[in-house]
Amino acid sequence: MSLSQVTVVVPATTANLGPGFDVFGLALKQPRDKIALRVNPRGIHVDCVGFLTKQVASLPRKNTARTVAELVIKKFKLKTGIQIEIDRA
Repeated sequence: MSLSQVTVVVPATTANLGPGFDVFGLALKQPRDKIALRVNPRGIHVDCVGFLTKQVASLPRKNTARTVAELVIKKFKLKTGIQIEIDRA
């Protein structure tokens, strides 16, 4: 079986709804981040789309996703690169 893409949706949260000491919180439908990882012929590429994209570093060397991608490539001895798309909606 060959896997060429993985997509994960991460909901936003309200980390603290008052004096609940982070016990009272909510997961929200919007805003949210949708992260898609695709097999790329070579290298690590990061694209950002959607709301607040200027707050996400798109240059791989300035984005923490690059660090994770490098570790995955090294750990699993991949012969391909990774395309990372961050959709801020």
